[in-house]
Amino acid sequence: MLARSIVENCDFGGRVSKWLSIGGPNMGVSAFPHCEGGIFCYPVNHVTKALVYSNYIQNHVGPAGYFRDVSNLETYLSSSHFLPDLNNERSFSSERKDRVFFI
Repeated sequence: MLARSIVENCDFGGRVSKWLSIGGPNMGVSAFPHCEGGIFCYPVNHVTKALVYSNYIQNHVGPAGYFRDVSNLETYLSSSHFLPDLNNERSFSSERKDRVFFI
């Protein structure tokens, strides 16, 4: 995702003709990694969902930018600092599109 962000957002004097992403979290993650269920995972995910969109966490914890809470999309769209813009969920930039040549 970071490489995709660089390709789409950085003006490096050319266009990228081919870019391949394998196994990246392009739509984000909705639970703490490797903790989808279980007695300890419920409280961990509850705390994560409660704090992940705070300004402090978004500015200081890199993986928080990949978190996409599908049960709270309004907060995700208004408070996430990275993923909604990269996936054109909040805004669309034709300038970003012009930097990448999709085949």
